[in-house]
Amino acid sequence: MKSAVKTIDVSNPDLYNDYVLENDLHNFRKRFLLMFGGRGGAKSKEEVQKSVIELMTLPFHRIVLVRKVYDTIKDSIFAEFVDQIDEWNLRQFFHITTSPLYIKCKLTNNVVLCRGMDKPSKIKSLKDPTKFILEEADENPYEAFGMINGSLRTPKAVYLQMVLLFNTSSKQHWIYKRFIKGRVFQTGKLLTYDNVGLIHLTHKQNNFLPDSFHEEMEDLKNHDYTAYRLDALGEFLETNDDRCIVTIDAVDDLPYNSYILPTRKNENLYMSADIAALGQDKFVISIRDGLCFIHISIFDVIDHDEIIAEIKKLEKRYQIRRSHIIYDATGEGAFVGAYLKGAFAFQGSLAAIERTGENKTYFNLRSQAFFELARLINNREVYFLPEVQNTAFVHNGEKSTIMEEIKKELKAILQVLSSSKLRVCGKLKMKEILQRSPDLIDTISMSVVYEMADIKELQKKFGYKSSSKRSRLI
Repeated sequence: MKSAVKTIDVSNPDLYNDYVLENDLHNFRKRFLLMFGGRGGAKSKEEVQKSVIELMTLPFHRIVLVRKVYDTIKDSIFAEFVDQIDEWNLRQFFHITTSPLYIKCKLTNNVVLCRGMDKPSKIKSLKDPTKFILEEADENPYEAFGMINGSLRTPKAVYLQMVLLFNTSSKQHWIYKRFIKGRVFQTGKLLTYDNVGLIHLTHKQNNFLPDSFHEEMEDLKNHDYTAYRLDALGEFLETNDDRCIVTIDAVDDLPYNSYILPTRKNENLYMSADIAALGQDKFVISIRDGLCFIHISIFDVIDHDEIIAEIKKLEKRYQIRRSHIIYDATGEGAFVGAYLKGAFAFQGSLAAIERTGENKTYFNLRSQAFFELARLINNREVYFLPEVQNTAFVHNGEKSTIMEEIKKELKAILQVLSSSKLRVCGKLKMKEILQRSPDLIDTISMSVVYEMADIKELQKKFGYKSSSKRSRLI
């Protein structure tokens, strides 16, 4: 006599990730459920577990698994259904075939069907589907969503639902615009509105992953910050073409590069100024000795006379050569040239500086300066004195330090990969990311122009001569 197969008690909470129980996901029955985020969030695992239980308990249920290409279903979510049934020792209650891909519960006659968007007519012809599960839903166009949504209409269902499982990508995607834009959600917490449920998940919500996977996800920030934002944090990016050019471990190391010491030599002192007067942007002056930043000043509201007075005050205090001063001459800063004869007027839109032996092509001077700054920071060749790091920074009443804000701004320097030349995102994009102007990093990046060419080459680049000695104040 054969012994009975021991099945699993599916009410055992240890079978599920915490977020499943905390959000009562097995009882969520609104029309749309979006499970999205980074890699390893157990999005499909949870939905498969819920669906297996429903196949055995609901009086009428027809689940349809959908992917962009039918042939990819067998080794993905269909395999997860089979594995889950076997893991719970429930095979005796199911009839499973792989040609066609088909699962039927012997207790209820509920079924799992599989369809690919490469053969849309087979979706339109389905009879009485009650649930669609779209794995990698972001690979499908909006038209596919509309067609599938229109098929969910049978009166036989206990409830009708479309489940969209996907990893985050771009804010330009139709799923983001249709369901998520403007919604404030917390990772691991179900957000519901109208007939929609949203839950954002990352590897941290998956209790069943090995430690090595969690470590790998977190280590991405040291090598590829865009991949870290997508795969580990599950963020939506402004565009698929954004990639941070400064490594996160280098940013984290920045406050501790104390072996970069001031040279205390006049010829190694440089000043840069990002000009702003009335408005939201800040007027910032930075001074470095070699690649050690020894002073940063920040001003909110200041007029033109005060801007010139501050620059000249610091020029005199630190005995900086006029040819070692560079300022942003774009827009509001154009007036400075009349008062600082011999200083360099930086214009980011100018063509990049040609450098002997370099085979890289930059979109413009601004992009070149940012890439040079990134190179120096990634190589741990830049340092800010402690008194500079701890200088107060206030924006909209919120207080932090200059170092905290520099680190934020560095992470907003994104490369536009679609460009045929090395190019960083525009200032408006950085403002959108930071919710303010990147004035600190704009100032600092201008300063590294002096690392890209000598004074004579810069004189040619900026179109006029300047003295290599400190100029008389005028």
